[in-house]
Amino acid sequence: MDLPPDFYNSTESTEDLILKLIQSSNNYLSGSNISNTSFFYIEILNAETILQNTSHMPDKLPIVVTLVTERGQGDNTLLTGVKNQLDSLNQQLSVKISIIQLNRFDGCPSNSTIIPSQSGDTSLDISVHWPETNIGVEAIVDCPCGDNDTSSSGSELKAFRYCGGDFTNGALWTTIDVSQCNFSDLARKICNLRNLPVDEKVQQLEELTSNTQELKSTEVTASVSILVTATEDVSGNITLTSTFLEVVDNILV
Repeated sequence: MDLPPDFYNSTESTEDLILKLIQSSNNYLSGSNISNTSFFYIEILNAETILQNTSHMPDKLPIVVTLVTERGQGDNTLLTGVKNQLDSLNQQLSVKISIIQLNRFDGCPSNSTIIPSQSGDTSLDISVHWPETNIGVEAIVDCPCGDNDTSSSGSELKAFRYCGGDFTNGALWTTIDVSQCNFSDLARKICNLRNLPVDEKVQQLEELTSNTQELKSTEVTASVSILVTATEDVSGNITLTSTFLEVVDNILV
């Protein structure tokens, strides 16, 4: 918090002026409503050290802005709401507050885990995306299929990650289990066909499934999910239909 140039033009002590500013700030913010926010307040970081040093008149105050929400909100939503309210406070009290860091203490933020391909081919890496998760809750998500987020086998294959931590030190992602999502390179190649034009998709799928000895349950399920996306497009096309049926024969062997 940057203080106005004339902040200390008063007979009051430095400590009293600072405490009054924080109190005025909190009084102003007490009526704020940010995405179902229950509490929204400001406190001085290392307040005891700053207030005891009566000979020093700081032009900046390190502060912590704390929000307690009734339900989880996206970090960006909260950050935008906080910035809007603090901009209003800046105008009201002639101070300037800059947000340096945003930490979520009541839950773990969304992020991703990369599962490298077994061959080291980065184009076949899989990303497991974790949603914002409350402290003490285990996030459970479907295993994605390749880079297009297609679930490889409905809701059967899952990834798990536990959100630990506490409300004093903040939330912390801890144990993680993505073993069910560590697909073979063949399964990943099949998954990555999804967004190709239908003729390329069906042709490459036939080639990838031609060695039936390599097809395990995950590869078969991934192949079926790709076939489903091509069903309507092959209708009426004799060549594509023939290739389509060859794929069906491959995965039914």
